Amino acid sequence: MKCTTCDLPLSPTRTICPRCGTPRAGKQSKVAVSSWVLSAGTFLGSLQRRQNGEQPQVEQATYLSVPQRNTADTPTPQTVAQLYQLPPLINAAPSPVPDTNPPDTINPSLHTVITSPQVGFAIAGLCVVIAGLLLAFVSFMTTSSSLLSSQTSTDSLTSTSARLKEKVTSAASLPTATPTVAFPGQQYIDNVQTASAINLATAQPTQLTTSFRRNQRIYVTLDVHSGGQAGAMCLHWLLNDKEMFAVYGIVLPANISITYSYATYGIAGSGAVEVSWASTSACKDPILAQVVSFTVNP
Repeated sequence: MKCTTCDLPLSPTRTICPRCGTPRAGKQSKVAVSSWVLSAGTFLGSLQRRQNGEQPQVEQATYLSVPQRNTADTPTPQTVAQLYQLPPLINAAPSPVPDTNPPDTINPSLHTVITSPQVGFAIAGLCVVIAGLLLAFVSFMTTSSSLLSSQTSTDSLTSTSARLKEKVTSAASLPTATPTVAFPGQQYIDNVQTASAINLATAQPTQLTTSFRRNQRIYVTLDVHSGGQAGAMCLHWLLNDKEMFAVYGIVLPANISITYSYATYGIAGSGAVEVSWASTSACKDPILAQVVSFTVNP
């Protein structure tokens, strides 16, 4: 007979296994069955009395005597080892050898970035947004530069136009004796000018002007084109559209090309001089050549 737990050979008189302490199977089964039968009989009798209207009686339970374990018969581990050469209970599996090489360290955040498609899409979208902003900035800077260049060109043109206008205005403000109306005597006399000073040797004006003071000499210079014939120039001085001096003539030789004359005004106002060509200094046949205006200031 053997133990049902550890297969240790047991003698017929043994009730428990000396190795593992398991009760022998036959003894245990009989005791358990007897106890169960006794409990069932007691329950059924009590139930029958209840059905017949009888009061249940408490009976003293009868228990089977279970042979007590003789501790003197239980061998100690030392005694068992002396009596039997016991094989090992279970061939223990070898302990796993710990791995001395630690696994590769994985960065969880990096691993998540690599394996998560949503994060990849988010990064790609962010890159697209940044690229769009850069393009918008470059476009804005290009447009601003173009506008600035256009504004600079416009300002430059405006400034140039203003300067040209100023020059034209300045040129227009210069005194001039050129007539605006053509007269028949211009074939003999032209380029009549007023001046405040001239070169007496050459009769060339040195300071042209149309504005004079009272009692200041008003010089009149002119070019002569007589065509080799003698003649005369006739001067008619006016002030405020009234005759200031009577007409008088100056003889012009045939070879003369430039000459001059002058007058002084003691009264302020708007003056003028009419220059004509005549055959003699008597000025009986004057031909108007030019009219020059000037101003006499107080």
